[in-house]
Amino acid sequence: MTDPNITSFVFVAFFIILLYVYGTYHKRKHKLTGEEVAVKLGLSFSPDITKKIQPKLKFINRLQYGKNHQAQKVFRGRYQQENVVIFDFCYLSDLATPKDNIHDQFCFFTLSLPRSFPEVTIYKEGLVSKMVQLAGKNDIDFESHEFSRKFRVRSDDPKFAYDFCNALMIDYLLENTDLSIEIDRNILCVSFNKPLDLETVEFNLKRLLKIRSLMPDYLFDS
Repeated sequence: MTDPNITSFVFVAFFIILLYVYGTYHKRKHKLTGEEVAVKLGLSFSPDITKKIQPKLKFINRLQYGKNHQAQKVFRGRYQQENVVIFDFCYLSDLATPKDNIHDQFCFFTLSLPRSFPEVTIYKEGLVSKMVQLAGKNDIDFESHEFSRKFRVRSDDPKFAYDFCNALMIDYLLENTDLSIEIDRNILCVSFNKPLDLETVEFNLKRLLKIRSLMPDYLFDS
């Protein structure tokens, strides 16, 4: 005959496991919305397509690609005392016809700096870096051969590029090789060759602020 205590224990254990599996499934099934992310980060959010973002940041190289530029999933506001803008950027390639409706996408995380700086681009070796090279920017080599092998750094102001890519910055970028960075005028920008993932907005926003924190204080001295 089965012991009633054992039966009760098995039933309770099975019920607890069932609740755990059910809760885990629904947690994974729920997808974050832009509104939820915005509330958590204290930012405003607009899901609608707009063409107002690009003119304000048009000097950023990657915002000049293609035609029919559009921004969507736009987050704005102050995060940890920094003015930030995050958005998806969609565009048609230069080879696309007016009837084409397939847009390529990047996503951007931008931060306003308290002063203007010369342009510096930091891209992984690949197609984008070669396109920048065709635009006439020269590679800048660093003592870290690993860094120079994995990233292409270009600027018309090598001194500023060396100041920006200090030892701490180089170490951080070698641990985060998916980052593409551009700094120009008063904008620090991190971009990715993919649409904006709401699940990773906070993570990548914190990485943007980390890069800002690694810029030496003396760069901001008047």
